[in-house]
Order: sequence, then C-alpha cells, then structure tokens
Amino acid sequence: MDGAVESLFCGKSVGVRKGFLAMSYQEGFEDSLELCLVEVKRSKTKKVALDRIQYFLGLVKEHKFDRIKEAIGALK
Repeated sequence: MDGAVESLFCGKSVGVRKGFLAMSYQEGFEDSLELCLVEVKRSKTKKVALDRIQYFLGLVKEHKFDRIKEAIGALK
C-alpha cells in the first residue's frame, strides 16, 4: 500500500475498536485534503496530480470494500 494512503488509514487515533483504529470523520476528511494538497504541490502537471488522487481514492474504496466483506463474513 502507498505510504501516503496508509497514513490515512492510521490517522489520528481516538480509540481502538475490534483491532482497528477509529478516527473522527473530521480528522479523516482533514487528512484526505492534506494528502490532496501534497499531491497537487508535488505533481508537475494537473493530470499527474489528478491521476494520483484518483489512485488513492481507489485504494481507500478497496479498503472499505474489504472491511465490508469481512463484516458480512463475520455475520454468517
């Protein structure tokens, strides 16, 4: 996993619940905006920045989908 995206998942801990860190919505939103700003500043073109941000979004959604699959599996 990309280090920058991994930091989004770790974020600022506000408590541990069932083996994963819980973070507030506001903190997660702030972290994601900071990541976007870093990528915009780091990228040489708008397209490169957009591609990187879309890549990160895909990783976040994939992680969310995996958590949902685990939760459904635990219910069976």
